[in-house]
Amino acid sequence: MKPHTINIGKSNENGAVESLNGHIKRRVNQHLLLRGSRDFASREEYDHFLCVVLNKANNLRRGRLKEELKHMPEVKASRLSEWDEEQAVVRKWSTVNLAKNVYSVPSRLMGRTITGRIYEDHVEIYYNGELQLEAPRLRGSVTLEFIKCIT
Repeated sequence: MKPHTINIGKSNENGAVESLNGHIKRRVNQHLLLRGSRDFASREEYDHFLCVVLNKANNLRRGRLKEELKHMPEVKASRLSEWDEEQAVVRKWSTVNLAKNVYSVPSRLMGRTITGRIYEDHVEIYYNGELQLEAPRLRGSVTLEFIKCIT
């Protein structure tokens, strides 16, 4: 199997998954029209409404799915890492570049190689396996040329 992307605005290139997404949106919209209102008293009521609509749609496929599942081997699932890890050398300005952003670290780490763990919302800096710094993750990117201009 070789994955490929489709061109923007070329609906004729959509595959089975994209097509089903459109079918579900139309099905939900039709049920909302039949219901007569798009307002729900609570999130739980809306979730229940979606479950009813999707179960009704999936009932058509349940028999065939059970038949296929009999022949499919069990998939071994493993957790994905919660962070990306990068090695970097701390520069003479007490800064380190992680995930295309520059972070200020304690000056005692200048010239040392650190390990940075980049989480979704924060970064952690380790030296010799010990946590040295935790900081909010920066978004976007800062180039080294910019840092040289301001120093």
